[in-house]
Amino acid sequence: MKKIIMLLILLALPVTLMGCRQDEAVALVNEEPISLALFEETLERMKNVYANQIDFESEQGAMFLTQLEENVLEMLIQQAVIYQVAKAEGYLVPRSEAVAEVAAIRASFEDDASFEEALEANLLTEERFIESLQQDATIEAYFEAVIQVEPVSEEEVIAFYNEQKALAEEASQEIPELEEVFNLIEAELLDRRKKAAANTHVEMLLEAATVERLR
Repeated sequence: MKKIIMLLILLALPVTLMGCRQDEAVALVNEEPISLALFEETLERMKNVYANQIDFESEQGAMFLTQLEENVLEMLIQQAVIYQVAKAEGYLVPRSEAVAEVAAIRASFEDDASFEEALEANLLTEERFIESLQQDATIEAYFEAVIQVEPVSEEEVIAFYNEQKALAEEASQEIPELEEVFNLIEAELLDRRKKAAANTHVEMLLEAATVERLR
């Protein structure tokens, strides 16, 4: 079900907490702190993702953890910058919409206990989940408004298809006819274009932001 899928995805998303004391912060983004608590909770969720693949007690695991800590910090900084800009430019989604979404997600579970267990397993409270949904929707609304790209042309789809067909032939493999995958290729190329434009935009926002890393 869509609501459950959304929950599983969004439970892993961090929520930028503002207003903590500076000595409890891991970074300042335009003078607004990212809390140590948020960093640790997000890191723990990310560690859980790799728990079955990485032994964090080993030497290799310790090195991986160091890189993971750096990645989590940069992710939180990036997210904070985008969220600040989105709010400042008027794209803040009302809290009431997030509350309604959480209620719908809760209703999609077998019972309240199952929903609470899912939150607890992901180190979240219902309030934190509401904040996560509001932030995610706000950032999505912002990107939908500011990221504009040219549509994918038929020529681009055909060129991509021919490239993949040539690779398949080299590997003695077959691929579907163009008509069967045209829409899929078009959607994939458009998604790539949007992601590239979004990455460029985020880099611009980061360059304009004042960021102080405290760890």
